[in-house]
Amino acid sequence: YSYEEALPAVTDLKQRDIPIVFCSSKTRAEQEVYCQELGLSDPFIVENGGAIFIRQGYFPFSFDFDKAENGYQIIELGIPYQEIRWVLKRIRSEIGLKFKGFGDMSAREVAKYTGLTADAARLAKKRAYGETLELDGSPAEIEGVLRAVKEAGLNYSFGGQCCDITGPNNKGRAVTILTELFCRKLGQVMTIALGDSPNDLSMLSVVD
Repeated sequence: YSYEEALPAVTDLKQRDIPIVFCSSKTRAEQEVYCQELGLSDPFIVENGGAIFIRQGYFPFSFDFDKAENGYQIIELGIPYQEIRWVLKRIRSEIGLKFKGFGDMSAREVAKYTGLTADAARLAKKRAYGETLELDGSPAEIEGVLRAVKEAGLNYSFGGQCCDITGPNNKGRAVTILTELFCRKLGQVMTIALGDSPNDLSMLSVVD
């Protein structure tokens, strides 16, 4: 989880005044740590496109957003975490297969599962738009859980070792909305994305 090898690139982009937008499965709380440590104030996209966080005044024009909170204008594309938890609880009861999410784990258990530090694991548990599952069992059992998730109207995506359960949101939709805002501010722009997991495909498909 270290960003040390990326620091030269981050420094170069900052010197060129090129925005750096985090777009990951991480929560707002997790991403705020990286923004602070790297000295970034650009918008960021959380929980696989669940929401876009834009600091108030970043764009010098009015635009549609869902709520203002703690200095952010927030565009929400996902559904609330507790609704997702409720659906997963019903699925667990109906199909009789065992699986658990970050909401069922202690911070210590999340740290053990992910390799995060204890402090980072606590931030990872502060979810608002999606649940991360630890899936155990045979391939057929895991497929049964994922099929039930889809049948319940939710989506799933894989990033690294984790399976994230969300509503209709994805990274690509959020990136498209944010790109349109940047075009209003800057004119024609070129977008470049970096990603290495299946949950990045929607993002990679909408950038230059």
